[in-house]
Amino acid sequence: MGNAPPPARPLLLVLDLNGTLLYRKKQSNGRSVPSGPITPRPYLQALLRFCLGPYYDMKNGELAKEWPEDLRDSAAPSHQPFGSQYWLRSGHAAWCPPPTPVQVVIWSSATKENVNRMVETIMTKPVQRGLLQRVWARETLVVPRLLGVKVDTTKDLSIAWDELNQWERHLCTRSTPLSAPSFLSRARAEDRLLHFRQDRRACERRQKRKEVGGDVPRAFANVSDELFAETQFRLSDDGAHSSYGPLLDEPFGPRNTVLLDDSAKKARCQPLNHICIPDYGKSQAQRYREYTSSTSSDVAEEDLDDYLLQFVGVLDALLHVDDVTQWVRDGGVATFSDTQSPEERAQWVARGRAALTRLCIPIVP
Repeated sequence: MGNAPPPARPLLLVLDLNGTLLYRKKQSNGRSVPSGPITPRPYLQALLRFCLGPYYDMKNGELAKEWPEDLRDSAAPSHQPFGSQYWLRSGHAAWCPPPTPVQVVIWSSATKENVNRMVETIMTKPVQRGLLQRVWARETLVVPRLLGVKVDTTKDLSIAWDELNQWERHLCTRSTPLSAPSFLSRARAEDRLLHFRQDRRACERRQKRKEVGGDVPRAFANVSDELFAETQFRLSDDGAHSSYGPLLDEPFGPRNTVLLDDSAKKARCQPLNHICIPDYGKSQAQRYREYTSSTSSDVAEEDLDDYLLQFVGVLDALLHVDDVTQWVRDGGVATFSDTQSPEERAQWVARGRAALTRLCIPIVP
């Protein structure tokens, strides 16, 4: 498989799972069956290969040659960041993922057990999963007492920026590979609320509510609203009054981050970083199962859902822009939708196919 060097400023792709990359059978109440069958979306493997590069298809021995240990960053397993459960290990070291053409975080509102099952279904080899920067589940979005309750959730990308940027700084400044990180993690929802409440009380004591978080109410209707307020507080004054310290914008920030999710509501914190992919539902999944079945089928490739193939074309375009938010604001992704014309669909499909062909990636649904 061919390879293309990653861009000077890497692109961060945050991927949803259910409804975006795959379909899980649903119950009558609309919630997914916990142990139900999983149907991947067509062209999912092509998308993953485009993002994660040649390492994706390597065996352990091949990876060791292409990515020697003296070029790797490692961490003691006890100091691994939250969501790095799939990082590869050797002895007493956990290896940070190698550079890939697109850096990938998987972020789902499903429970940890279900997220792990979905990830292990679509990425069957440990090497493949070891290329993911983080894999986050429901505990990053709701507090523990609400893990089993259906509530609105929001994927605040500043959490990903905090986690990844602070970790990168830690790697660059630590004294030894065994050094523990000194920064506070924002990954868990319960931790964010704890520090947010402390920060609000401190602001009240300093009588600075008008300058910092002045639009944040003293009481919240529910925990979802309070978590959203935490985001607003974190982003105010570049984080100057937050327990987490000043916001870092390298290597990741609004200019080079994309959230691919079928829900606009989950992207309300950073809508200009969101690319809304039409929901992958029951009928599309059934069509794909018929197409891939061993028995004869009347379903042709052109009848399949091809939004992930189109999205490869979108990513290919984004790798050549300086600012994701400006590109989205200017309408760069306007034709990637469930209302697109046949001509618009054909254009994105053609660009996706061209990008995959250029890298010698098989174009297989």
